[in-house]
Amino acid sequence: MVQPLAATDVQPGYLVLDVVWQGSIHTFDEGALVPVILSVMDDQFLNALDPATVTISWVTNQGGSGSVEWLFANWDGVTIQTPSVGVLARTGPGVFETWLDTKAFPGNWEVQGATTGAGQGSSDVQQFVVSSWVPDVPEQVTVVSTPLEVDLEIYRGDDFFLTLTVLNPDGSPTDLTGATVAAGIQVNAQTVSLVSTITSNQISLQLSNAVSQGIVGDLGTWECEITYSNTTVQTLAAGSVTIEGDIV
Repeated sequence: MVQPLAATDVQPGYLVLDVVWQGSIHTFDEGALVPVILSVMDDQFLNALDPATVTISWVTNQGGSGSVEWLFANWDGVTIQTPSVGVLARTGPGVFETWLDTKAFPGNWEVQGATTGAGQGSSDVQQFVVSSWVPDVPEQVTVVSTPLEVDLEIYRGDDFFLTLTVLNPDGSPTDLTGATVAAGIQVNAQTVSLVSTITSNQISLQLSNAVSQGIVGDLGTWECEITYSNTTVQTLAAGSVTIEGDIV
């Protein structure tokens, strides 16, 4: 039963201050709103009391401090109030709540409640820790737009064939309608072209025996480049080339 008394009617009280923890963790991230609830009762029968004044104050080891106050004289005797930052509200008989804004105040916090009049007294000090806010650093993302590495070994004087199958990222066949292909081998300063044919989503490359016979040198590079119908250019495959010498 609530016993609303005037500010002059002093009666010792029993105060319980609670911080609404995040589970069992008594640490909050900087910028979090921390609900603090003060319950006021008489010290004999633990009946709820509405004091003349209620104050919740706090201090941090980083120089922050403040308080909020509730006055019985300013209450209409009926309204259940809503707590917020900077507002101490009566949310029920003998129950008072406010929210603490931890922005810009990392470190150790100490919070205490005090009353005058009915239920006069002070609560135990509650402590909690606010961890410094650290901005999220996005993970480094590397976008790979390099060709498939394919190394070739070609026997000089032989015909050489290679088929490339082109797929979309989801594994479906790529539409190569209207696309053109250019493929070539470079050994030293010599460049030779591979003949290309497109069938559906496959590219067939061919180097004739006569052209391979005329390659001078043993080591080189090659690449296959496609130009899609929308003029997008992509190098599909590239790598090293080893030319093996023939005997006959």
